Amino acid sequence: MHMFDYVLAGGGLQSGLIALAVRARQPEATIALIERDDALGGNHTWCFHHEDAPEHVRDWLDPLVEWSWPGYSVHFQGFESILDEPYAGVSSARLNDAVTEALAGGDGCVLRLGAEISEVHADRVVLADGDDVRGRAVIDARGARRSDASAMRAGYQKFVGLEVELSEAHGLARPILMDATVDQEDGYRFFYVLPFSDTRVLIEDTRFHDSPRLDAERLRGEVERYAGERGWVIDVVIREERGVLPMPWHHDIEPAGKAPLLAGYRGGWFHPGTGYSENWSFR
Repeated sequence: MHMFDYVLAGGGLQSGLIALAVRARQPEATIALIERDDALGGNHTWCFHHEDAPEHVRDWLDPLVEWSWPGYSVHFQGFESILDEPYAGVSSARLNDAVTEALAGGDGCVLRLGAEISEVHADRVVLADGDDVRGRAVIDARGARRSDASAMRAGYQKFVGLEVELSEAHGLARPILMDATVDQEDGYRFFYVLPFSDTRVLIEDTRFHDSPRLDAERLRGEVERYAGERGWVIDVVIREERGVLPMPWHHDIEPAGKAPLLAGYRGGWFHPGTGYSENWSFR
């Protein structure tokens, strides 16, 4: 039976980064990446501070970067600041293309899309169709388990973002990482704004609350209202992204031994104050 060097369960950001790092550092290694959807990465925009990525990862990380800015701003009632710290963004589409190309260029590497996983073990991944994919190292990066919900201690971060094309230029030279000057409802609230071109921008209404309930229609309307208050006229909504991120203050990691390696949220790699999984922990 064929044995891969690495079997990656789940095709999100964490598995994508692992695949790219392995291809860069161990070009002879064989990788099987298994994802239940028809593309990698879902529907997301990921950003990171340039200084958080050390020099030794730039060779395989830089091709992922779709947008970069010289800094960003933050806004609170009675206070605002511009920080000249480079900031970069990656799209799901760019991740999908980069990882697909990297695996296609590796002898013995396989990308399995549309493959439902039924079991993950230390040495193999069992698919719903009964197929076994065996590996010397199996890494489970399928996101939070259902049992993680019982470990929540501080609620959720929830958001709806609209990527839109405006009728005229928005005038932003850099992202707004946090605009908390808006009405504070449904917990702590702020807007996150990423300018992709002179007229294309992602506007996201983000809220921290103790309930996971997400009224997507209402938040969508709030994004449109925020745009209107800034004098922006939306011509086209290009896409929408949304999420409800648990805010755990602790995480019960599965025992070592015969278990697979764990990555991303499943491995406890999350920031306890934001709920973001620590996919960008390169060090």
